[in-house]
Amino acid sequence: MTDGTPGATRRRLAQELAVVAGFEDPRAPLEQYHTPPDLAAHIVHVADLQGDIEGETVVDLGCGTGMLALGAALRG
Repeated sequence: MTDGTPGATRRRLAQELAVVAGFEDPRAPLEQYHTPPDLAAHIVHVADLQGDIEGETVVDLGCGTGMLALGAALRG
């Protein structure tokens, strides 16, 4: 549970996303990039503050590890 402040909510989301496994052997030619949990939490948090997540269908095309899709699902 968070204390209700945006920073605490974003930190909590980053903690939840930290368990997502990255690529074992990422290959740049295949554009296999790992999105750090803090960055994913920030992107999802900003989208949520703008009303772009709750009650919406989110499509994370080329999602790789699914970090952003999972973050959006956790937010609503």
